[in-house]
Amino acid sequence: MPYIAGVFLNRLERGMPLQADPTVAYALGKRLPELSRPGGDFQVDSPYNTYRYAGLPPGPIANPGRKALLAVLNPVRQDRGGRPYLYFFHARGKLYLNVDFEAHLRDLARYRYASPSP
Repeated sequence: MPYIAGVFLNRLERGMPLQADPTVAYALGKRLPELSRPGGDFQVDSPYNTYRYAGLPPGPIANPGRKALLAVLNPVRQDRGGRPYLYFFHARGKLYLNVDFEAHLRDLARYRYASPSP
């Protein structure tokens, strides 16, 4: 959680959209696994769509737990080289972090979209 908090804080600081899938799911009343990019879910015109609108949504989408609140108070915002984390995704039970979009796309292709090994 501290890494994800760091990514979101870095994005907010730069005026980047959060691009958080849970806010889109909330806007549509769907669960995360039900979201469909080809189906147009990420184009929904809602202030909760953090792909379309920069900044925080107009209100919370859930009640944060203690761990989430502590993560925002103690975020991990940079890699060991001092470069700010700006991108992340989960795949195969692991969190992948990147400081630039090109590396993020490479990791997405390698770990999220590749077929799981037997």
